[in-house]
Amino acid sequence: MTHLMRRITVPAANPAQARQVIGSALNGASAQVVETAQLLVSELASNAIVHGSGCAALVVEVDAHSLHVEVLDSDPTVDLEPLQVEKSRPYGRGLAIVDALASSWGVETRLAVKAVWFNLDL
Repeated sequence: MTHLMRRITVPAANPAQARQVIGSALNGASAQVVETAQLLVSELASNAIVHGSGCAALVVEVDAHSLHVEVLDSDPTVDLEPLQVEKSRPYGRGLAIVDALASSWGVETRLAVKAVWFNLDL
């Protein structure tokens, strides 16, 4: 894998586009790594769409050893924590999934946007 940086806008109704970008960026990686990365970006993109302005920007950086993904949205909330939700609740587990599967993750303010990011060791 070579170094790649790509920025796209993810339409509000289509976190699948974010998964496709990750799949392309990780061409040659193991199926398990690709699947994990696609799950993580899908969770972050969905959160940005639901809680932000309805669209998000996606930044992907990958090299031979790691994947770095940022999802940018307009929601100013930066004190995000994984929720403890009841098993019967159909939503609310996104950040808990990211916390469990990513090598690291966090939230930062970038000018007028929020960046929720994760790193995944390859």
